[in-house]
Amino acid sequence: MAAATVAAFYRVAELLGATSARGSELWLSGERLTAGRLRAEVATLLAGYELQQPEGNIVSGGADSAVPHTRGAGDRVLRAGESLIVDLFPRGRLFADCTRTFCVGEPPAALTAAHATVFEALADAYRRAAAGVAGWDLQTRTCARFEEAGYATVLGDPETVRGYVHGLGHGVGYELHELPSFRRAAPEPEGTLQTDDLFTLEPGLYDPEAGWGLRLEDLCWLGPSGVENLTPAPYALDPRAWTA
Repeated sequence: MAAATVAAFYRVAELLGATSARGSELWLSGERLTAGRLRAEVATLLAGYELQQPEGNIVSGGADSAVPHTRGAGDRVLRAGESLIVDLFPRGRLFADCTRTFCVGEPPAALTAAHATVFEALADAYRRAAAGVAGWDLQTRTCARFEEAGYATVLGDPETVRGYVHGLGHGVGYELHELPSFRRAAPEPEGTLQTDDLFTLEPGLYDPEAGWGLRLEDLCWLGPSGVENLTPAPYALDPRAWTA
């Protein structure tokens, strides 16, 4: 399931890398490229692996991406210089879950800065995730990192819609959201990572006023030797970097 998800991301990157800009609109093979067209390409590829998408997927550009987990309007024409969050969670026997953020063309400075900050937060979460560690402790550490970088978080302002506005991760398995929990109120052992757990790590930053969002999410397995990334796809904003 994870390997098929990674293959789908490479297909998305391939298509985005083949686009040309007419004005700010992205065109592919003589047509405007829409979120719906990317969604259809993903569905075709995953079907070839005999995977389903019972909960859909997220292909969310520009202002849509600035609101976490917005599915994205299918008829939205994708544009150069805007953020594009792609979040795929197909199911075979189990679910997979992975997110990458793309930008075709020159990204805004704020998006570039957010990408670097989110990538560093993800790397830090990898270093700290281990058996016996509480998911909520990882969440509070991530909030602290973002606040140090000048972004609002749900820890400092539970009502914020700008900055870091969701949790760091969740368990994955027969359901898309399972234990372990990364929530504050999760009791032991439900909120504690254990060997053989399967979970996501997914820091993100958002700015509805500026119209961008960014999230990087990996599907992780906590093995005897530590955390293994089951979705080892590039993190680059530029889709051309994926196929270089």
